[in-house]
Amino acid sequence: MLKKNCKSHLISLVLFLISFSCSSAFAEAINVKKEKSAVEAKKAQFTKTPLIEDTTFEQDMLETNRGIGLWFDQMADNVDLFLVGHRVTTKPNNSRIVFENTTYSRETSNLTNLTNISFNPAFPNLEKYWNLKFTTYDDTAISRGDEKGYARATPRQNYAATVGLFRKFDDVRVAYEPRIEIRGEPQLSHFLTFDTVADYGWFRFNPKLRPFASSIDGTGAFQALNFNFDVSPTYTFTWLNEGEYEDKYTLYSVTNGFSLAHPLTDTTAISYGIAFYSNNKPVYHLDAYSISFTWSEVIYKNVMDYQITPHIDFTQAEEFRGFVGLIFGFRVYF
Repeated sequence: MLKKNCKSHLISLVLFLISFSCSSAFAEAINVKKEKSAVEAKKAQFTKTPLIEDTTFEQDMLETNRGIGLWFDQMADNVDLFLVGHRVTTKPNNSRIVFENTTYSRETSNLTNLTNISFNPAFPNLEKYWNLKFTTYDDTAISRGDEKGYARATPRQNYAATVGLFRKFDDVRVAYEPRIEIRGEPQLSHFLTFDTVADYGWFRFNPKLRPFASSIDGTGAFQALNFNFDVSPTYTFTWLNEGEYEDKYTLYSVTNGFSLAHPLTDTTAISYGIAFYSNNKPVYHLDAYSISFTWSEVIYKNVMDYQITPHIDFTQAEEFRGFVGLIFGFRVYF
């Protein structure tokens, strides 16, 4: 009987040891499998989602452009609020840095390349509070026609800062603008502008009168009467009539011309134009005329664009023989 009981206990002990060994081995196998799964999951995480994503040059360029633009906007906004003390308008600050490179090529003339960087801070709160306007380039010279050259091919070489007083009387806009211009050395100028736009639906005309006084050009006056006709939903025809009198040189210069603009897509457009240039030295006469074609394309909206303008010029000094030229302009905005 005792021998039988010992045998049964021995069998029970062996079975217990076997079951314990199996359970331990099974638990260890499960732990190893869990650790292996965790390692594989971690490895897969780093494989599928890298810490630094690969970016293209285009993405890096656009992000850099956006960062520089936001920094300049924030800096101008801080200055704007410092000068006023509080916000008086919800108009966003659209300050801008413009990098511009223009290449001019023409027969009988040397190749010219001009690179400009202009900083145009916006102060919407200060402008609204004091009824002022600020600019850091001479847009007055552009509207006066100083840049026209032949096919508007003369490089801009003057810049300016201005504080202006603006007022509207019914439909007539009046502006007085004293300017400090930089043309090698600082110069002082004053401009008084009267202009309006009459809109009759399918056509508009813009009369403008601007007397000026400049330490470089002396006194004078610029006048313009330009017409714009919407000949179709995609074509706009412009009739250009501008003149300027400079008392310092007793010179009266006139530009008359026509242009036809045709936007092809949201980012591309072409225009065709012909302009006639006359002056009163020694007597009033036709001095030159130019035929041009311009292709414009926006590569990235508010970031990058370019213009290509082939043109042919006929000048009195060259006996009205045609000479071909090309203008290539490239601009980057921040």
